[in-house]
Amino acid sequence: LTQSSVNAAKGNFDGPRQDYQIDANDQLVSSADYRSVVVAYRNGAPVMLTDVARVVDGIENNHQAAWMNQTPAVILNVQRQPGANTIKVVKSIKELLPQLEANLPAGILVRSNWNKSLKADIAMFTIYNPVTLGLVAAMAIPAFEKVRQASQAKSALMNRSTAPSPSGNPQIDAIMENLRVLDEAANRYYADHEANTTTLDKLVGPDKYVPAIKPVAGEDYRTVLFMKGRPLRLYLKDGRMVVYPPQ
Repeated sequence: LTQSSVNAAKGNFDGPRQDYQIDANDQLVSSADYRSVVVAYRNGAPVMLTDVARVVDGIENNHQAAWMNQTPAVILNVQRQPGANTIKVVKSIKELLPQLEANLPAGILVRSNWNKSLKADIAMFTIYNPVTLGLVAAMAIPAFEKVRQASQAKSALMNRSTAPSPSGNPQIDAIMENLRVLDEAANRYYADHEANTTTLDKLVGPDKYVPAIKPVAGEDYRTVLFMKGRPLRLYLKDGRMVVYPPQ
């Protein structure tokens, strides 16, 4: 049953300069989806889950319960790490909440139940729906873990993203600055999407991380391979290669 509902990359296309991941979400989210899952074969015929079990929608654990006022809910406590700024942590969570809500099923409501960011170090958020509690818990817990990871990644990015030292060649310096901007955007993309790779089209555009990148000497930034933890390499028309961060 676990193997029949997996949200993971299905493969990849390898190119000379870029690698594309094939991603398709085929997770099962309702009892109706599970009824046709094949669990075995007998005498050459498939045995479906509905043949050996009664499949119904229900809560994940009927021995635990929580309410917000009089509404059944899943309550999540978000507590800052030692040394973290409480107000900034709460602000970051509020900024990422729309992303969480966008990935939840219709009818799921997200509400802040207890926010004492000015006086205490804990913020509590409540997600509630009278029907699909187990599903919400499975989706919401990784989402709040993403809040912590994104905050750490952005802090690391701020420490790393520094302007390269001048090389004495104005064109190379301008190209290095373009690569620095793209590297910063790529790291933000990795943190926001929990990804290890990206492409120029996902980083540059009117509504993207970088509005536009202007070539300096006719260089093609579409040839740059964006991979988490790997320097950016750009080949110029004269055969030279520019690397950021400088090796």
